[in-house]
Amino acid sequence: MTQEITITNAKYQLDFTGEVFAVNCTWNGQPCTLVPMDLNNSHWEIMKERIDAGKLTVADADPLVTEEE
Repeated sequence: MTQEITITNAKYQLDFTGEVFAVNCTWNGQPCTLVPMDLNNSHWEIMKERIDAGKLTVADADPLVTEEE
């Protein structure tokens, strides 16, 4: 029997250059710090399939805060 995977609270994360590199989410009710956007990562593969199928929406990343602000 395969457990249904639930993904909630998905939000893109930026690296220090301002590029999106990962998704922060809750995975099966457990906080998941980061899921790298790498097809060699099984978590990202599942998320990407759902995003592409319109079954998962990922919120935009928070903007980077710089010293000038």
